[in-house]
Amino acid sequence: MKSTNKQNVIGPSTLVDFPEAAVFAVPAKVDTGADSSSIWASNIVEKAGRVTFELFAPQSQFYTGQTITTKSYVIRHVTNSFGQAEYRYKVPLKICLEGKTVIARFTLSDRSQNTYPMLIGRRTLRGKFVVDVTKRANAPAKPHKPKSILILLSRGGDKFNKFYDLVNKENKDHLVVEIRRYRDLAYNIHDGILHISNTYNNQDLATYNLIYFKTSVKSAEFASVVATYARWKLVPYVDKAVENLAPDSKLHQLALLSLYGVNVPDTVYLSNEEYARSYDKLTSTLGSPFVLKDNQGRKGRSNYLVKSRKQFKSILETAQQNDIEMIAQKYVKNDGYYRVLVLAKQVPMIMFRSVDQERSHLFNAAIDGPAKLLMPQELPGEVIAMCIKAADRLGWQVAGVDVVQDKSDGKWYCLEVNNSPQLVSGKFVDEKRAALAAFFKQQMEK
Repeated sequence: MKSTNKQNVIGPSTLVDFPEAAVFAVPAKVDTGADSSSIWASNIVEKAGRVTFELFAPQSQFYTGQTITTKSYVIRHVTNSFGQAEYRYKVPLKICLEGKTVIARFTLSDRSQNTYPMLIGRRTLRGKFVVDVTKRANAPAKPHKPKSILILLSRGGDKFNKFYDLVNKENKDHLVVEIRRYRDLAYNIHDGILHISNTYNNQDLATYNLIYFKTSVKSAEFASVVATYARWKLVPYVDKAVENLAPDSKLHQLALLSLYGVNVPDTVYLSNEEYARSYDKLTSTLGSPFVLKDNQGRKGRSNYLVKSRKQFKSILETAQQNDIEMIAQKYVKNDGYYRVLVLAKQVPMIMFRSVDQERSHLFNAAIDGPAKLLMPQELPGEVIAMCIKAADRLGWQVAGVDVVQDKSDGKWYCLEVNNSPQLVSGKFVDEKRAALAAFFKQQMEK
């Protein structure tokens, strides 16, 4: 008797629904060369015979923050791309794939660097689907609209507009090309999620079909942030080289940290011209008072607690006169901040600097007193883990990570990661020297 099990046709990529999690149209790569399926997951914890996890991560557009708990899991030994052994959890999930609802087993992994947040392997496909490499992903039917390309320049000009108008005419498909300067973009981090938009029409850069960095040298920091954002949002961009820049400015750091799931204060970056007409929007978004500081500042330079429109206007005027780019941030009321020394994913010491918030939001050694030396166990484990993750994700093995705890709700925030954490000066030089000597020895013995 012939089997009545109909096999659906599936293409090299597809869209997957998770009905129980209310997450829909997640792009997935179909890979007949892979035995198992895998999915991007975060906050994976095994305890008391259960595994809890969250689908995707805060920087993903598909992340909901919903915790999933299951007793049905296995642990699999895998070899990563570096040839190192790793152990990963494999769990069952109900999915809707090409019109079929199935229970598939997924390996939970960090796919933050992959183009697709999911991979569908042979075991999920077997007996249910036939792969047709010419078939397109089952995107929901949408009204036809022209594809949009965003071209970013350090400077604008009529000759660029005329040139790209002609480029449009060379294409058979209808294209909409927008030419913008880097200072025409708005960067907004809210509740740990980064959004970059075009200030002319408030269009999120994730909705463009292609981003082209026409010029980037004079705006390398902004180009790098936009390129990283585009990669996370699966938006094609050229050229790939613009992403390769060490994150030194505050905006660049905070943008990357938010994408990697490190908790940072709500932040807004605009051009000085755009700031001038955005005071009400800033107080609505960040609260009042809020912090306004030099994007490239060090040691509290050009760092202000803004309490009025008049003060805000005066700060901006000074910034424009001195060609200083400012960044606006939520004011986290605290009793002081912690400088956590991270050496190759280890924390040998912590310094705490108390701050009298009634006097100023900035530390002043002459008034606030000397820093205190703390041991790693004096901070919660999740805070230490956050500091290690922040340094690691930015690619720095030697770093000083500044964190604070909000007095109002107890939340911890990463303020900054310093790749030159004042090792040969300041307080506790002997302790820092000993920690660094041990670090050097460890690195040479690897």
